[in-house]
Amino acid sequence: NEALALDGKSYLLLQEVGETLWAVRGRELFLLERTPTGYRRQARPDLPLVDLHITHIASDGPYVWLATEDGLLRYDPTAPKRYDAAYRPLFRRVMRGSRLLFGGAHGQGRLEVAQRPESKPMLAFAREELRFEVAAPSFNAPERIEYQYLLDGFDRDWSAWTTEAVRTYTNLPERALYTFRVRARNVHGIVSEEAQFALRVLPPWYRSIWAYAVYVLLVVVSLWALTAYRVRTHRNELSRERMMGRQLTRINEELASSNERLAEADTLKTSLLQNVSHELRTPLTAMLGSAELLTMHLGKHDPDGESLATSILSSTERLAGTVQDMMDVANLQAGDFVVDPDDVDVGRVLARLVEVHQDAAQQKGLYLQRFPAHLDVPAVLDASVLERIVGHVVSNAIKFTDEGGVSLTLDSDAEHVYVRVTDTGSGMPPERLGHVQEAFTQQSSGHARSHEGVGLGLYIVAAMTERMGGQLHIESEVGRGTTVSVSVPRFDRRGRTREQPRLSAVSAIARGVRLLCVQPDEQRDTAFADRLRKWAEVYVAPSLRTAVSAARLAPYDAVLVQTTQPARALAVQKAIRAVPGYEHIRCILIAETDRVETAAPLFAVLDPDTSSDTVASTIARATDPLALLHTADVSEAEA
Repeated sequence: NEALALDGKSYLLLQEVGETLWAVRGRELFLLERTPTGYRRQARPDLPLVDLHITHIASDGPYVWLATEDGLLRYDPTAPKRYDAAYRPLFRRVMRGSRLLFGGAHGQGRLEVAQRPESKPMLAFAREELRFEVAAPSFNAPERIEYQYLLDGFDRDWSAWTTEAVRTYTNLPERALYTFRVRARNVHGIVSEEAQFALRVLPPWYRSIWAYAVYVLLVVVSLWALTAYRVRTHRNELSRERMMGRQLTRINEELASSNERLAEADTLKTSLLQNVSHELRTPLTAMLGSAELLTMHLGKHDPDGESLATSILSSTERLAGTVQDMMDVANLQAGDFVVDPDDVDVGRVLARLVEVHQDAAQQKGLYLQRFPAHLDVPAVLDASVLERIVGHVVSNAIKFTDEGGVSLTLDSDAEHVYVRVTDTGSGMPPERLGHVQEAFTQQSSGHARSHEGVGLGLYIVAAMTERMGGQLHIESEVGRGTTVSVSVPRFDRRGRTREQPRLSAVSAIARGVRLLCVQPDEQRDTAFADRLRKWAEVYVAPSLRTAVSAARLAPYDAVLVQTTQPARALAVQKAIRAVPGYEHIRCILIAETDRVETAAPLFAVLDPDTSSDTVASTIARATDPLALLHTADVSEAEA
């Protein structure tokens, strides 16, 4: 034995046959081959594995003796070698974190070389690593043994070959069974059989079967509690609904009783308005007649008395107008207001309105005009209702205008008639526009109000416009004035289909006459006058004073008086005949004949429902020049 230094390491050498030397270094045994430049270590995996400290090497023929600290070993190179013998890797140790799951070579009590079939550890779900340490029972160059790993249920395929004898897994999900499989390949290329280690990873506590049982129990308890709560709530709601139902029944009964009382009160109010208004009209008619006669009588003898009589007449006319408005409201609310369409020229209706209100406008220094001045708009509608609508608007415009004037604008298309009344008066603030169409509403109220009236005008206008199927629109600006626009259907189909009236021979004789229709009772009923307008020119005077003024301005062929009192008709006839040029004018009383005892010395009495031919015949006789001449002769003889 001699020492040899190679690669900076010290070897114990033994001369062998040929150029081969045996070399020992610590616990390793090598074969060295001489080369021209020195020695080279042979790769001989068939050399014995000695895990002891070798102190001497000696040869004995084919044998090699190895002296160790524990004894003498003999190596026989000629002995047959079985490198293809089957072997299986061993599990040295399986760890879960710091906890030992399988001991293997490190077990306590005995050595375990394989997992027992009944031992499949169940691991709780945790974030700790799982560590497998393995070894292969192949002793030739054990450092060069390679391993392959596969964890069924986690890995998709075998891992690559590696000399690492340790395999680590972290964060394994829960699974009923994991099988860790390992196989080895020694330096001779022999692949071993598989070794397996099975284990189970339990789900976390919140996904365990007990947890799910608790969840199901909680759901059942929650559903029971929810059902019980809903049942209790439903019972409470039913109880409240029953109580509310009883209260609502009682309230409905009270409301029904209140509605009945209100309906009775409304009916009583409407009946009272109608009756009181009707009863007031009779004495007012007498008062108007007396005031007119007193005015005419005192005008010739007592100027101061005439002023007082004129004041009485003006106040009576105002009161009569208020009574008429109340009657209109009562009829509108009771549903007794009737619209009777007929053929009419809207232009002539507006012309008459301008004539009627011209005196009131001139007394305040205002202009009153219509545009276009000579536009004819034939239509089928109720002229009396339209005249009352526009009349109320014009009257209000004159009342609330102190400077400037009032303009009426007429327009039409194939379906509608449009009338717009514009004034330059005080106007209204925006907050008042939404209330002006309510009954008994005025721009100013109380004792300090600046204008007279009870606030029914625009209410009547709106209601009548609605009854005609039209629309009302009001625009106003404080200090600039107000514009009221009324649109009504041009051809009202609610009435019968009308054709152009065929005039009889007698009607043809009376065609074209000019008639002055006087309404001293403030009736404001133009239905009879509208019938005459089909073949005559008729002007309606709402009072005796207006009639006298109209007679002074234009010539008329006859006078029609609509009143229930012959004495008033006589007063009208006397007043008209006092106008120069009307000394022999004939006056016809229009009234229900069963309510008139005598008409003398009037020319005739006609019922409002008399046929048009009879009316035309009577008017033709009243306007006959020969009859007028005979009347003049009789008057002179009597004188």
